[in-house]
Amino acid sequence: MMKFRHIDDAYRTLTGSLLLRSVLNEQYGVPITSQNFSYNAFGKPCLQMDKQVHFNLSHAGDWCVCAVDWEGIGIDIKKVKSIPRGLEKLLLTGEERQYMPINQLNDIFFKRWTLTESYVKSIGTGLNTPLDSVEIHQGGDGMIITEHRGRIYPSGKCKMYDIEEQYKLSVCSLGDNPVFDKDMVQVELSELI
Repeated sequence: MMKFRHIDDAYRTLTGSLLLRSVLNEQYGVPITSQNFSYNAFGKPCLQMDKQVHFNLSHAGDWCVCAVDWEGIGIDIKKVKSIPRGLEKLLLTGEERQYMPINQLNDIFFKRWTLTESYVKSIGTGLNTPLDSVEIHQGGDGMIITEHRGRIYPSGKCKMYDIEEQYKLSVCSLGDNPVFDKDMVQVELSELI
């Protein structure tokens, strides 16, 4: 946490850590110590003691989010704002960029960004996998499917959650038949302390 330039980022990281420890301990019976963690080649943390429990964290603005599953899992939250320069070409078509009203463009961009990032986090590579190498399409079962264009990695099934109008949140599972909670469970910081 001391590496962050902004104190808010350090607080969000601490809050995410408390959230993860609470979920792993209370719902999965996994006691957490700093010795329990190791990291894959791309820096994604995992539990040394039980590789079957997968987890992922994300934070943006006032939110810290956590996803835990028995399969590879990724979660991403973004605050909708102006599109970061240069990234629009990675996630939006030329036609969308040219003809879509800016408010719709921002909405679609941040939906795709969270879907894409939750996928690359679920496969464990994070942003080492280029954003434009991920395909997103609607599955027949109502799930959103994410796939690597080169088919190097397994496909993921995703769900988007509505939490606040100015935020987009996506969760991606590598499981064949993931069961996503209908709604996110909100926990106040005071409950974690």
